[in-house]
Amino acid sequence: MRGRGAAAFVSSGLHDYTVVLDADSDWGGPSVSELAQDLSAQFACPVLSVAVHDDDVTYYELWNAGEHRDTYDSTPSFSDPEKRGPPEGGNATELVRLIGREACDEAVVERILRAAHGMGGPNTYLFEHERHAALIAALGLPDNAAGFGYRYLAASISDGRPLSTEFESTGVPYQEPKFEPLNIVVGWE
Repeated sequence: MRGRGAAAFVSSGLHDYTVVLDADSDWGGPSVSELAQDLSAQFACPVLSVAVHDDDVTYYELWNAGEHRDTYDSTPSFSDPEKRGPPEGGNATELVRLIGREACDEAVVERILRAAHGMGGPNTYLFEHERHAALIAALGLPDNAAGFGYRYLAASISDGRPLSTEFESTGVPYQEPKFEPLNIVVGWE
């Protein structure tokens, strides 16, 4: 990540897995996919790139040796409630094969992927960070792979209360993107 000039936190490779919290990926956009593909190709390994948006959507892409293998969206058409449907994508077999530990239960991973978003029965997730944590646990991945991103870890370190001590910073300074103010006109009769 240093070679890329990227502001990031990188885990020590606990349990043979490395977790990367990339600053640019916190803001979404194509950098998430590009980073996952590049790392997968560079190290000839599987990479699972996960984003949880506003606790309403879990999205992942699975890459292996630079090749796209799978995509998952827990809440398709999130912005249009009229068109929302069940989760899309997510191949539990491929996910367990490429990412999971030996004792992974594919049926448990499938149940997590197919659970609905929202309030309801026993197989729903109101908060998508809970789905992410359940998926990480079911795959046998390290706990530090879920629950926070670059901004959260950076803020906790600057406050003197780090969320995790298992990460090393690349040392590259990061500037949050500047957004142009919106011109909003509200009218009523």
